[in-house]
Amino acid sequence: MYIRFILLLCSLCISLMADDLHVNVPATIKLKIDPRDSVAGRPVVAQIDVIRTKSQQVDISSFQVDGKPVAVQLIREEMKAPKELFSVNDPNMLVVSTYTTNLGILPQGVKTFGPIQASIGGVSIQSNVASFEVAKAVVSDRFIMTADVKPKRIYPGQSIEFVYKIMFKDPLQLTTETLPLFSLTQIQYEGSPQMNAYLEGDYNIQEISLKGRAQSAGSIDVAVSVAEGFVRKDDPSTGVVLLPPLLRAETPSFSFTVQPFPSGMPKNFSGALGAFALRSRVVTPGQIRVGVPFDLEILVSGRGDLTTISLTQLVNSPSIQGVFSLAEGQAPVMTDTTKQFLYKCTLLKSDVNVFPEILLSSFDPETGQYLSMRLPALPLNVKNETGGIQEVQEKNEALPPLEGPLSRVVIPPLFLILLPIIALILFAIEWVLLKKKKEAKQEDIRSGYTLMLNALKLRSQPSKSLPLVKRALILRLKESDLISTDIDASDQLSTNGVVGEVKEILRQIDETLYKKEGAAKPASEVYDEASQLFTKIRKMRVER
Repeated sequence: MYIRFILLLCSLCISLMADDLHVNVPATIKLKIDPRDSVAGRPVVAQIDVIRTKSQQVDISSFQVDGKPVAVQLIREEMKAPKELFSVNDPNMLVVSTYTTNLGILPQGVKTFGPIQASIGGVSIQSNVASFEVAKAVVSDRFIMTADVKPKRIYPGQSIEFVYKIMFKDPLQLTTETLPLFSLTQIQYEGSPQMNAYLEGDYNIQEISLKGRAQSAGSIDVAVSVAEGFVRKDDPSTGVVLLPPLLRAETPSFSFTVQPFPSGMPKNFSGALGAFALRSRVVTPGQIRVGVPFDLEILVSGRGDLTTISLTQLVNSPSIQGVFSLAEGQAPVMTDTTKQFLYKCTLLKSDVNVFPEILLSSFDPETGQYLSMRLPALPLNVKNETGGIQEVQEKNEALPPLEGPLSRVVIPPLFLILLPIIALILFAIEWVLLKKKKEAKQEDIRSGYTLMLNALKLRSQPSKSLPLVKRALILRLKESDLISTDIDASDQLSTNGVVGEVKEILRQIDETLYKKEGAAKPASEVYDEASQLFTKIRKMRVER
């Protein structure tokens, strides 16, 4: 009974406090202009805060200054009364409605604005007068901007890197960035801008870069680039504070030229840029048969832009047409140093046992010269569909008769016929066994490389590709004679040298695969480190 009485009394007191605090309090209007929003050459924006109760409605059409209407825009509303005193729908709840109005572009100097009047809850309310200064953005050697195009000599289709450097000595918060290098209509851009931050002497550097390609020759104009911002100060009590004046850095307008290709362009030039070498091999094991597709791999490596390499002219080569049928087996796979093309190749004629030599052309931007790329002729192990025992017997009949003491030995005629045949069969079996052993050894040598290529194709699927990376690294150690062929698990590896490096990357792969807590690196970094380590072991094997 007493508890109910006390609760009722408390509720009554709270209601009386609320009525006393808010019901009869008139609305107010506060006008302010942030120095950051009053810069010469840019529209000045004024902020209007209307403090009212929820029951007091704002007539948005009633805002005026000196009797002239002012257009305002509501940007936010916040409830200010404590939730312990009011519910959200209580008409006595305090509300702060924030509006903005655009004063337009004003000349430099000290200005005033206001008072502003508006009808709040049916009552005309007047604000304060706001004084402010329209200041010009300041150029300072503590805030510098540069724009660059790389390389200096550019040809159609060549990869171009556009780079901005924004350098500042004081902590800076940018408010404006005008970067025309990233919106040139003559450029086909690739991806999105990349940001890199670092220190250089006394300056903090923000480097923003974007890659693209020009499809045709000509001069390209770049307008003035601009960056503006305020020095930023971290205040423990108020948070981040932006200190005027507004700082400005800019680069002058300039032009760069995409050079036309020089005269003398070869007929088989398809836009490849760089100096490259080509090599090929048959991936499908066993003999090649007429009309049966086999996998042909062509690898391109060298110095240049591998993305410009296309082998479309290979398919249309006169030495290929009518002899082989070529179709792309899958999309090309590219690493830092090679580009792999896989073709489904079909032999159309039975009297051919070599994939012909092919000559293609590239252009080297560094030397300004056209170069010839040669794909050497590739011997093919073609199955002879018309051969057999009869052909071998005919050859044996042409052998000279045995002479000397052995001719006195009585040998059955049938045995004389079968003896050379048996010898040839034994020789053929030995030759096949040796060949299979050699092919198995070659396949084993390629196995690590093939696994790594397959892993890179599945890079977007870590659960499938990372186990392949693990197997490729262990196989590469075996192929390089760095570990025993009996070792199959990472816990059997030594912690010394490059073997220890492989053991560590295998541990990181397990963390990524099984999502262990504390996994230090994302999958993309693990891929990059594993690929670099694989190349390192490969180079060690070549050097030995």
